[in-house]
Amino acid sequence: MLAAAFASLALLPGVLDPTVADLKQQSPVPILLPSSMPSEFKKVYPTAGGSEKEWAISLASRKDCGGANACLVADFVAERGGRPFGPRKATLIRGIKGRFKPLSCGASCSPPSISFKTGGVTYTFQATVGTQKTERARLVRMANDAIRQGPR
Repeated sequence: MLAAAFASLALLPGVLDPTVADLKQQSPVPILLPSSMPSEFKKVYPTAGGSEKEWAISLASRKDCGGANACLVADFVAERGGRPFGPRKATLIRGIKGRFKPLSCGASCSPPSISFKTGGVTYTFQATVGTQKTERARLVRMANDAIRQGPR
């Protein structure tokens, strides 16, 4: 997959507005999301769920993906408490310390992720957003955008 194949996919406002509205009814945990992300897909299909202490949004490349790795585009997760994870440090805006985990493959592949904590909530964004050379910078930009935009 070539980096040039990635275009910016508008998430908010747009694709995720109805999902965020539903999620606010399910969870009091603040919703931080980037306004866009690099993607090779022009259309994505969101699913979401939340509870008193957490929420999650998944984006798939086709309807009824069911969480399968083959059609996963991105996951956005938040949980009260928790700790950011990943082997590499990532400094975000406002001095927020994050952790980055690159693409890892074993029996199957796990997309790269960025994890950070703010306001007592740990947020994790997991998505294939470029090549091994660009994925970290792109995930950092997405996290910074979400922090800058504030709760939805």
